[in-house]
Amino acid sequence: MLGLFQTSSRAAGRAAPFAPPPASPRAPLQPAPHQATALKMRRDGARRSPSSAATRGTARPGLPIPRLDARLANPRQIGELSMELYLAGWLSFEESSLLGFQPELHPEYDRTIGALTGEPAEPDRPRDFISLWQDRRAFELRHNPGDFVLHQRIERIISVLIAASSSFSAVSAAA
Repeated sequence: MLGLFQTSSRAAGRAAPFAPPPASPRAPLQPAPHQATALKMRRDGARRSPSSAATRGTARPGLPIPRLDARLANPRQIGELSMELYLAGWLSFEESSLLGFQPELHPEYDRTIGALTGEPAEPDRPRDFISLWQDRRAFELRHNPGDFVLHQRIERIISVLIAASSSFSAVSAAA
């Protein structure tokens, strides 16, 4: 009797016993517009990752930066802003993951991190995320000076947060 993942000597030269999923009658999925340009960049022979365009500060044309005052935002708003910035092309996936990870939104925060720090989760309390990211940049430069990619990502996050806040301030001042 053979186990689930074992093959007989007869079947050793053949493919795995699992059949591929049946072909769907629907049309194959097409990449999202920002993925299509990234794939085109690769086919053209450029030796950069699709996210490198976002780290250089180039966004897809025609998409404005989402507005939010990052100096008075709460973790829930920053999590949502992170996804909006990624979808609009202002942040790469890695940068969006860094910005969008808000531990206070986890339901077990009070039993884990909160128990260690002695502070309960306050996911709706506004705070200055620009200064928090500037503090993180200083920490990473001091304790992790060799990770240039992380430093670039943090710089990009700070500049995008400042741009989102300044566009929010400009709109609220005009209103």
